Formats: sequence, C-alpha cells, structure tokens
Amino acid sequence: MGTDMSAEASRNTSIGVGSWTIRRRYLFANTAFNFLVVFLAILFRPDSTVAASAVTMAFVSQMASIGAYVFGAVWDDTNLRSFLGGGSHTDR
Repeated sequence: MGTDMSAEASRNTSIGVGSWTIRRRYLFANTAFNFLVVFLAILFRPDSTVAASAVTMAFVSQMASIGAYVFGAVWDDTNLRSFLGGGSHTDR
C-alpha cells in the first residue's frame, strides 16, 4: 500500500511541476511586457503624465504578479503537504 501512495504522490507532483512551468512563462511574459512599457514611456514621452501613469501601473502590475506567484507557490506547497500527509508546518 505504501508503494501505491508514493506512485500517486509522484504523479501529482509531476502534474504540479508542469503547471509551474506554465506559470513561470506567464510571469516572464508579464515582466517583459512591463519592461517594454517602461522603456517606451521613457524613450518617447518622458515628461507626460500618461507615461508616468503607465510606468506606475507597470510596477504595480509587476508587484501583483510576483505576489500572486509567491502566494500560489505557498498555497500549492501547503496543499501538496496535506495531500502527502505531512501535516502543516506548525506540527513540528
């Protein structure tokens, strides 16, 4: 029975790895877009209020994306730990 549980956990872990690959791609795409927005705003309209707003929103978007990525990592680790029967980190 222990072997079946480890096979199940192994399969679920590999599924989680694939989803993190996709999440990283979205994060990198968002980062590239935000850098592009900042670069174009500085290059073409450094003195306009629209450029200032675009740069501000690019940084807010980047912080939100990184925060969601980290929160998602913690959430998935907690769910995986409870699935594998490891309990929470407060049980130690």
